[in-house]
Amino acid sequence: MRGVELRTKRLLLRPWRDSDLESMTAINSHPEVHEFVSRVPDRAATADLIAAARRHWEQHRFGFFAVEARVAPFAGELLGFCGVSHPTFIPEVADRTELGYRLARAAWGWGFATEAGIACRDDAFYRIGLPELISLIDPANARSARVAEKVGMTPGPPVRNPLTETDLTIWGLHAPGRDPA
Repeated sequence: MRGVELRTKRLLLRPWRDSDLESMTAINSHPEVHEFVSRVPDRAATADLIAAARRHWEQHRFGFFAVEARVAPFAGELLGFCGVSHPTFIPEVADRTELGYRLARAAWGWGFATEAGIACRDDAFYRIGLPELISLIDPANARSARVAEKVGMTPGPPVRNPLTETDLTIWGLHAPGRDPA
């Protein structure tokens, strides 16, 4: 869906641009950034990720936003992505909606992932009307777990990632006023 943007105090969450490919490829190529990703996202895989994000937006009216900084020292730079999407790579949870995020290594430690995650959480619950969100996090990924916790999620059961043959923890959060089914 074209035109949906979210603004926070320091970030612009916006639709993807063709010009984002090179920056996102550079972000993905950092070893610490792709440490817990199923495969090293090279230029072609990054192009596929952006194309899939665009298709998801067209089909569902939500998806991964490109995250751009509005403040120094990163003003105007693409920092990565954040948003909600269906995790189709894991059939057991493909019908649920996952809050996902990935930021440039230089942007870690600034609170950007939490700020973007809260904006996407609120958009998911109030604009889109989703009943719950999950995040699929490798148990060794303490940084992502901390962001999920700050967004309000709690850890739940594991699920097997068929791409890596490892277990991921399903973190979850129900929309305000929604009881677990």
